[in-house]
Amino acid sequence: MQLRGYSPKTIDSYSNNLNRFLLFIDKPVDDLTTEDVRSFLLSLIKKKLSTSYINSAYFVCQLFFKSVLK
Repeated sequence: MQLRGYSPKTIDSYSNNLNRFLLFIDKPVDDLTTEDVRSFLLSLIKKKLSTSYINSAYFVCQLFFKSVLK
């Protein structure tokens, strides 16, 4: 993320969101699916978190799936 020019605050926020996602799903990274992302995002919506928070969580998952897991 540093190579992409993300600010330290953004990196910290994304890292925390990714950690929350992985703890929520609680299964090996190789077994993750898009349904897991949907389930996680739905749980955030049910908690009535802000739209910006949910969008941030979505972009974290997107970045993780596309850039890390490919």
